[in-house]
Amino acid sequence: MIVTGRRKEKINALANELSEAYHVNVEVIIVELSDNVELEALVERINNLHIDTLINNAGFGINSTSTKRTLESKKRWCRYILFVL
Repeated sequence: MIVTGRRKEKINALANELSEAYHVNVEVIIVELSDNVELEALVERINNLHIDTLINNAGFGINSTSTKRTLESKKRWCRYILFVL
């Protein structure tokens, strides 16, 4: 099992909980999915793995209205929605 996320402490805690509860090996990969470089590195790392089940719980929060966000912020949101979710 592989779990990914950007919050190292929370992901490690989840991995420990899953490992203990279900007696499985859990690999942790810390990654910021909204960062193109990190996303591409993750894809390269798992590209040749056989994945039986994928559970995607990624999200993207925005704390402002669309009119107050920069164009770069909007582009980043679109990339995230299209490629991660």
